Amino acid sequence: MRQYLQAAAMEAADLYAAAIPRRLPDMDALDQCKIISHRGENDNREILENTLPAFDAARAAGVWAIECDIRWTRDLVPVIHHDHGCERLFHDTVSVANLEFAELRKRFPLIPSQREVNSRNGANTHLMLEIKPENYPAPERQKAILQATLSPLTPVSYTHLTLPTTGIRCRSRWSPEH
Repeated sequence: MRQYLQAAAMEAADLYAAAIPRRLPDMDALDQCKIISHRGENDNREILENTLPAFDAARAAGVWAIECDIRWTRDLVPVIHHDHGCERLFHDTVSVANLEFAELRKRFPLIPSQREVNSRNGANTHLMLEIKPENYPAPERQKAILQATLSPLTPVSYTHLTLPTTGIRCRSRWSPEH
Protein backbone atom coordinates (compact mmCIF):
# COMPACT_ATOMS: atom_id res chain seq x y z
CA MET A 1 0.00 0.00 0.00
CA ARG A 2 2.85 2.37 0.90
CA GLN A 3 4.48 1.89 -2.51
CA TYR A 4 1.15 2.50 -4.25
CA LEU A 5 0.62 5.75 -2.37
CA GLN A 6 4.19 6.85 -3.05
CA ALA A 7 3.79 6.10 -6.78
CA ALA A 8 0.47 7.99 -6.86
CA ALA A 9 2.03 11.00 -5.12
CA MET A 10 4.96 11.01 -7.55
CA GLU A 11 2.59 10.81 -10.52
CA ALA A 12 0.53 13.71 -9.15
CA ALA A 13 3.67 15.79 -8.62
CA ASP A 14 4.86 15.02 -12.17
CA LEU A 15 1.48 15.99 -13.66
CA TYR A 16 1.45 19.23 -11.65
CA ALA A 17 4.99 20.13 -12.72
CA ALA A 18 4.26 19.27 -16.37
CA ALA A 19 1.23 21.58 -16.40
CA ILE A 20 3.24 24.67 -15.44
CA PRO A 21 4.86 26.29 -18.49
CA ARG A 22 8.55 26.99 -18.07
CA ARG A 23 10.93 29.13 -20.05
CA LEU A 24 13.70 27.15 -21.71
CA PRO A 25 17.14 27.96 -20.34
CA ASP A 26 19.48 29.85 -22.63
CA MET A 27 22.51 28.10 -24.14
CA ASP A 28 24.96 29.72 -21.69
CA ALA A 29 23.03 28.23 -18.77
CA LEU A 30 22.93 24.82 -20.46
CA ASP A 31 26.66 24.94 -21.19
CA GLN A 32 27.35 25.48 -17.48
CA CYS A 33 24.93 22.76 -16.34
CA LYS A 34 26.51 19.90 -14.42
CA ILE A 35 24.84 16.50 -14.50
CA ILE A 36 24.63 14.66 -11.17
CA SER A 37 23.73 10.99 -11.00
CA HIS A 38 21.56 10.17 -7.99
CA ARG A 39 22.94 6.90 -6.57
CA GLY A 40 24.57 6.09 -9.91
CA GLU A 41 23.06 4.95 -13.20
CA ASN A 42 20.70 2.19 -12.10
CA ASP A 43 17.41 0.47 -12.73
CA ASN A 44 17.43 -1.49 -9.43
CA ARG A 45 16.92 -4.69 -11.41
CA GLU A 46 20.08 -5.38 -13.40
CA ILE A 47 22.16 -2.56 -11.91
CA LEU A 48 21.45 -1.65 -8.29
CA GLU A 49 21.78 1.87 -6.92
CA ASN A 50 24.79 2.90 -4.82
CA THR A 51 26.95 0.08 -6.24
CA LEU A 52 30.23 0.19 -8.14
CA PRO A 53 28.52 -0.96 -11.40
CA ALA A 54 25.99 1.89 -11.03
CA PHE A 55 28.81 4.40 -10.50
CA ASP A 56 30.79 2.96 -13.43
CA ALA A 57 27.74 3.33 -15.69
CA ALA A 58 27.22 6.92 -14.54
CA ARG A 59 30.86 7.79 -15.24
CA ALA A 60 30.64 6.12 -18.66
CA ALA A 61 27.62 8.32 -19.39
CA GLY A 62 29.75 11.39 -18.67
CA VAL A 63 28.17 12.69 -15.47
CA TRP A 64 30.00 15.35 -13.48
CA ALA A 65 29.07 14.00 -10.04
CA ILE A 66 27.62 11.03 -8.24
CA GLU A 67 25.44 11.44 -5.15
CA CYS A 68 25.61 8.54 -2.73
CA ASP A 69 24.80 7.71 0.86
CA ILE A 70 27.01 6.67 3.76
CA ARG A 71 25.88 4.16 6.39
CA TRP A 72 27.94 2.46 9.10
CA THR A 73 28.42 -1.22 9.80
CA ARG A 74 28.49 -2.53 13.38
CA ASP A 75 32.31 -2.50 13.34
CA LEU A 76 32.24 1.13 12.11
CA VAL A 77 33.14 0.72 8.47
CA PRO A 78 31.52 3.43 6.31
CA VAL A 79 29.67 1.81 3.41
CA ILE A 80 27.58 3.15 0.56
CA HIS A 81 23.92 2.26 0.98
CA HIS A 82 20.82 4.46 1.08
CA ASP A 83 18.40 2.56 3.28
CA HIS A 84 18.75 1.64 6.94
CA GLY A 85 18.08 -1.97 6.00
CA CYS A 86 18.58 -4.21 3.00
CA GLU A 87 14.98 -5.16 2.27
CA ARG A 88 14.19 -2.87 -0.70
CA LEU A 89 17.17 -3.92 -2.82
CA PHE A 90 18.15 -7.32 -1.43
CA HIS A 91 14.87 -8.62 0.07
CA ASP A 92 16.49 -9.12 3.46
CA THR A 93 15.26 -7.27 6.57
CA VAL A 94 18.68 -7.01 8.24
CA SER A 95 19.99 -3.55 9.08
CA VAL A 96 23.41 -2.44 7.80
CA ALA A 97 24.28 -1.24 11.32
CA ASN A 98 23.69 -4.74 12.72
CA LEU A 99 26.30 -6.41 10.51
CA GLU A 100 30.10 -6.46 10.72
CA PHE A 101 31.63 -5.40 7.41
CA ALA A 102 32.90 -8.92 6.61
CA GLU A 103 29.39 -10.32 7.12
CA LEU A 104 27.83 -7.50 5.08
CA ARG A 105 30.30 -8.18 2.25
CA LYS A 106 29.52 -11.91 2.36
CA ARG A 107 25.74 -11.41 2.32
CA PHE A 108 25.61 -8.35 0.04
CA PRO A 109 28.78 -8.21 -2.06
CA LEU A 110 27.43 -5.31 -4.11
CA ILE A 111 27.40 -2.89 -1.16
CA PRO A 112 30.75 -1.07 -1.46
CA SER A 113 32.81 0.45 1.30
CA GLN A 114 33.45 4.18 1.20
CA ARG A 115 37.14 3.45 0.56
CA GLU A 116 36.28 1.39 -2.53
CA VAL A 117 34.14 4.20 -3.92
CA ASN A 118 36.88 6.75 -3.20
CA SER A 119 39.59 4.71 -4.88
CA ARG A 120 37.48 3.97 -7.95
CA ASN A 121 35.79 7.35 -8.40
CA GLY A 122 37.42 9.95 -6.18
CA ALA A 123 39.98 11.19 -8.70
CA ASN A 124 37.74 11.27 -11.76
CA THR A 125 34.20 12.08 -10.58
CA HIS A 126 32.87 14.57 -8.06
CA LEU A 127 31.34 12.68 -5.10
CA MET A 128 28.39 14.13 -3.20
CA LEU A 129 28.31 12.10 0.01
CA GLU A 130 25.33 12.14 2.34
CA ILE A 131 25.86 10.76 5.82
CA LYS A 132 22.52 9.28 6.76
CA PRO A 133 21.13 10.28 10.16
CA GLU A 134 21.13 7.28 12.47
CA ASN A 135 22.38 6.21 15.88
CA TYR A 136 26.12 6.88 16.09
CA PRO A 137 27.56 4.54 18.75
CA ALA A 138 31.02 6.21 18.76
CA PRO A 139 30.75 9.67 17.17
CA GLU A 140 34.34 10.76 17.81
CA ARG A 141 35.75 7.48 16.53
CA GLN A 142 33.42 7.59 13.52
CA LYS A 143 34.50 11.15 12.82
CA ALA A 144 38.17 10.07 12.83
CA ILE A 145 37.41 7.07 10.59
CA LEU A 146 35.51 9.25 8.14
CA GLN A 147 38.25 11.88 8.09
CA ALA A 148 40.87 9.19 7.40
CA THR A 149 38.68 7.62 4.72
CA LEU A 150 38.08 10.94 2.97
CA SER A 151 41.54 12.44 3.45
CA PRO A 152 42.82 11.41 -0.03
CA LEU A 153 40.00 13.43 -1.63
CA THR A 154 39.97 17.17 -2.15
CA PRO A 155 36.98 18.89 -0.49
CA VAL A 156 34.80 20.95 -2.83
CA SER A 157 36.90 20.10 -5.91
CA TYR A 158 36.10 16.39 -5.82
CA THR A 159 33.83 15.92 -2.85
CA HIS A 160 30.95 17.49 -0.95
CA LEU A 161 29.83 16.08 2.36
CA THR A 162 26.31 16.46 3.72
CA LEU A 163 26.10 15.90 7.46
CA PRO A 164 23.04 14.88 9.46
CA THR A 165 21.55 17.31 11.94
CA THR A 166 22.72 15.10 14.80
CA GLY A 167 25.58 12.70 15.30
CA ILE A 168 28.97 13.18 13.72
CA ARG A 169 30.30 16.70 13.63
CA CYS A 170 33.25 17.11 11.30
CA ARG A 171 35.49 20.12 11.57
CA SER A 172 38.99 20.59 10.17
CA ARG A 173 39.06 20.03 6.38
CA TRP A 174 35.75 18.19 6.33
CA SER A 175 33.20 20.61 7.60
CA PRO A 176 29.78 21.91 6.60
CA GLU A 177 31.52 25.13 5.54
CA HIS A 178 33.45 23.22 2.88
